[in-house]
Amino acid sequence: MNFAAIWSPDGAKIVFAHDPGNGTVRLRLKKVGDAGNGEDLIAPTFFQIPHDWSSDGRFLVYSDEDPKTRNDIWILPMDGDRKPIPFLRTSFEESDARMSPGGHSIAYVSDESGRSEVYVAAFPSGAGRRRVSVGGGSQPRWRRDGRELFFLAADARLMAVAVRAGEPVDLGPPVPLFRSPTTASNRSELAI
Repeated sequence: MNFAAIWSPDGAKIVFAHDPGNGTVRLRLKKVGDAGNGEDLIAPTFFQIPHDWSSDGRFLVYSDEDPKTRNDIWILPMDGDRKPIPFLRTSFEESDARMSPGGHSIAYVSDESGRSEVYVAAFPSGAGRRRVSVGGGSQPRWRRDGRELFFLAADARLMAVAVRAGEPVDLGPPVPLFRSPTTASNRSELAI
């Protein structure tokens, strides 16, 4: 079974999660137009899910579940030896990571506060981590120019946060835009 596909910035490749039915889910890369099944990007570990591809095509952001640290966020350089780099490894559940269009920050979801909230941290260092949502949040997505971050609040309102570049990134307060027909709990994909 294949799922969670994401396109490369140039539209020539996709990366997806592949479940061969043996207890692992691995990242696979496939060129568009290739009739084959693609190739494993890295050695399978536990449960690898792709989340985003940097706009310059150099980095893939993905999560991998670990029995000790739960779901963690990793960075995979797409050139050279493709050695995975841990971005965020904690005892909390981290997921749904999205790289800013300029490649300076990553927005993600963590349950470290006791509920799912949206956070932003500098890339590649992870420094300057800031919580974005208040009262719960999920599905962070950057505006194409990187000047706003959108997320779905726990009450199904689509929220917008103004973003000014820097380290740490300068964030405005969350502003509600409208109520969404979906909720954070049903894990539907928000289309922006």
